[in-house]
Order: sequence, then C-alpha cells, then structure tokens
Amino acid sequence: KIHMLRLLSGHLALVLNSHGKLKVNRKARTYLDVAISADEGLSWNRIARLEDDFAPGVRSHYPTAVADETRIAVVYSKFFFGPQLDTALANNTAMGIRMKMVDVTRLPTIDHGDSSRITAGDTGGDIEVVSSAGLGGVTIAVAGA
Repeated sequence: KIHMLRLLSGHLALVLNSHGKLKVNRKARTYLDVAISADEGLSWNRIARLEDDFAPGVRSHYPTAVADETRIAVVYSKFFFGPQLDTALANNTAMGIRMKMVDVTRLPTIDHGDSSRITAGDTGGDIEVVSSAGLGGVTIAVAGA
C-alpha cells in the first residue's frame, strides 16, 4: 500500500516502501520513505526515510498520511514475522502502530492552476508504482492516462 496526497504547497507527497525487489529479504517490507513531486508526479525526490530497518522479517507498511501547512503526519505499522518475531519479542523490540512527522516548511509553493490539480481519489485507485529503485527515479503510472 502507498499513500499519496496533495500538500497545501501544491506538491504531491507519496509514502511508500522503496525496497524494490529484494533477493535476500523477499518477504520484508522495508525502507518506508516520503517522496515529493513538484511536477505532477513526473519526478520524485525523497525528503524523509521513516524506517530504514533491513532486518529479516521486518514489515514497515500500510502508511496513511495527512498534512497541514507545516508537516506531514504518517501513521503506519511495524512488525516482525516468522522466526524473527520470537527474537523481536525476546529483545523487547518496539513494534506496533507508529506515527512520525515530516517537516515540509521549506517546500516552495507551486501554482498549477485548478485544471491540473488531481488527488489520489481522482484516479479511482488506479495508481501503480512501476519502479522505486533509488527513489530518485520513482515512476508512478495512473491507469488510463
């Protein structure tokens, strides 16, 4: 699951797992990032890495975000599964629902005009992350576009 929203500055914000195809840790969901686009999603720049745990069995996922003029609040879950769950429990590793804030006060305001404004709801849920390698080159495709 990803979450995309329009910020008051005009930017698009995307919260996603940017791990790509992992050969070693295939069932993990790692690297929970926040990326910003100033050009209606043609290019994306990571502004925050919320989770960078690459441990086997880790899942940082199911983000939901809201924003005001100064920050993005991201709520997500972080758990371990399989044999790593026993280890995490034995070590009192923090798990569960988390919330982190991302400062967006330094983003310039963008004026796209009303006709170019879209929201995640406008796409009918047909947003697909095609590539997230390196996150500097995240590509999203909107079905039917």
